[in-house]
Amino acid sequence: MVRVMAASAAAAAAAAAASVAASASLSTVSSQVTIGRAPILFVAPWTRLSATGGPLRASSSSRRWVVPPIAFAIGPRNRRRLAPAVAATAPDSDPDHGTSDIAGRASENRGGDRNLRLVGVCGGIGSGKSLASRILRDDLGAVAHVDADGLGHEAYAPGSDCVLEIGKAFGEGVLLKPGNGRGAEVDRKALGSIVFADPEAMSRLERIVWPHVESLLLSRIKNIEDNLPNTTARTDPPLAVVEAAVLLDAGWSPLFDAVWAVRSPRLVRRDRLIEDRDMEGEEADARIEAQSTRKGIEDLEGEMESGTVTCVIENTGTVEGLRAQLREALVDPHSWRDGKPVLVL
Repeated sequence: MVRVMAASAAAAAAAAAASVAASASLSTVSSQVTIGRAPILFVAPWTRLSATGGPLRASSSSRRWVVPPIAFAIGPRNRRRLAPAVAATAPDSDPDHGTSDIAGRASENRGGDRNLRLVGVCGGIGSGKSLASRILRDDLGAVAHVDADGLGHEAYAPGSDCVLEIGKAFGEGVLLKPGNGRGAEVDRKALGSIVFADPEAMSRLERIVWPHVESLLLSRIKNIEDNLPNTTARTDPPLAVVEAAVLLDAGWSPLFDAVWAVRSPRLVRRDRLIEDRDMEGEEADARIEAQSTRKGIEDLEGEMESGTVTCVIENTGTVEGLRAQLREALVDPHSWRDGKPVLVL
């Protein structure tokens, strides 16, 4: 399981030196990216410096930690070792959608003194991410579960700015009530016929919709934090879960203290879609394939190595097995970017 800690280059070096001096075993990999206007050095520590076969060192020219880590993924039976990584990529970068400033916006909205821990849960359709999110809330003590799909429906509210922007971008033919009136609604069938046939059109739609969903997400999180004094927390510190299939593609990763990806084999996901959602086989296959290029779904080994995903949950067995894995992830320091676990009370 991967742990990533975001810090300035100086703070990261000081923390690493202090950790080594205190005989803490670390190996790190990092990547400098820019969030807002400030350069951030993402440092990913793992257990056991000796496993990398080299000392901790930094390059003064590139300001990048260069010792490759060894990552682990949570499985139903044991942890599975992945190949060492050489460098990490920026977890919030996306060539099609640019870089989200969600970390900066969150800092402005939420302030610097944060008590609430946030875990983002992603995964492909039929993987079980919704079930995992509900278990974290209902069984393991999270104070809230925010479903980004639900926020997407809010963004599509009749007459919203998002709807009007969609009409401007794709024409009034995609609106049920065209014109400048605030009652305009999206004709989902008409819009779908455009974007599902054209990847560029889909990217254009995402560039419109995702910022509106992001604003709703930040508002929802702020409300959760504001209500913490009136909430009985069942974890220490309090925990909130955000479920979002597009979490990584939308550039929201910097908002979270951890990003967990729920994974199931394609055939298992296909069977679930047919049995649980009454889909035909061809429709299930098409829905799965449509997400095949999404981050946090297919290339989890690479995303674990880069630190984009901090934990993989293998959902191939029973609900009890899934619950056990989630409980293990909560208390495992390696599942969290700052190495601080969440205890279930």
